[in-house]
Amino acid sequence: MLLAIIIYLVYRERQKASLFISIIGVSIWLTHYLYLQQPAITDYFSINMQLLYGNLFIAYGFILYFLGMLHRRGKFGGFSIIYKALAMLFIFINNYSLTFAHHYAELFHPGKAQEVVYLPLAFLIIYALYLLSGIIISKHLFKSRNSEEKKEAGIIFPFLILQIILMHFGPLGENFVSISYNILFFAEIIAFLYLGYLLRQESIFRLSLGAFALNTLTRYFDTFWKIFPRSIFFIIGGLILIFGGMYMEKKRKSVEKSMKEKLAEERG
Repeated sequence: MLLAIIIYLVYRERQKASLFISIIGVSIWLTHYLYLQQPAITDYFSINMQLLYGNLFIAYGFILYFLGMLHRRGKFGGFSIIYKALAMLFIFINNYSLTFAHHYAELFHPGKAQEVVYLPLAFLIIYALYLLSGIIISKHLFKSRNSEEKKEAGIIFPFLILQIILMHFGPLGENFVSISYNILFFAEIIAFLYLGYLLRQESIFRLSLGAFALNTLTRYFDTFWKIFPRSIFFIIGGLILIFGGMYMEKKRKSVEKSMKEKLAEERG
């Protein structure tokens, strides 16, 4: 009830800062709710809590992104980028956290593997969030007459489906799950990079570029930390940071310049 009142006031006053705080507040409430339910979940279900927390906030991120799509036009258009930027942070951070294999090393409690058949029940709240996301995006995918909105929805919708499917892959083994999330995370970064360019939204493009840089650096550490001698490892890593950073900055400026030119043409 309190949350509904706060959101009403946010929209009435059109306060972007208050919207930001409200979205973060909801995420804190979700964390608290899941934390309180954790003993019952871990006692009854053989499930890794990292997988549960990660997918909860990924689902929350998708809802925020689709709300951003709904707010793209109209008097609340300024809210759109707040929803989308925070959505990308939730999606990126939590997918990134699920790319590490060690999170799944203790996926099942000893002697409870037979309870895996009940695993979907532990995801009920996540199913509800994904269902709400699907309802929102269907409006853009099937009813919107705007070609950009339909294309945006068409790009995001497959990732929504893949996230739902992938969260059930835990029983297939830690390496399989880790590799799957790595592939999905990389694909989502590329998709959001393209969306940032397509929609001429620099914030989406820059967030995606930052995620790409972080993921590339992380995979370098994951792959070569135990292979190279430390001196060679850090020399190569330093060169990648310097020249990779210079190249990415050059490309960022070039792409953003192109985006601004296209936006100016559309407005002109």
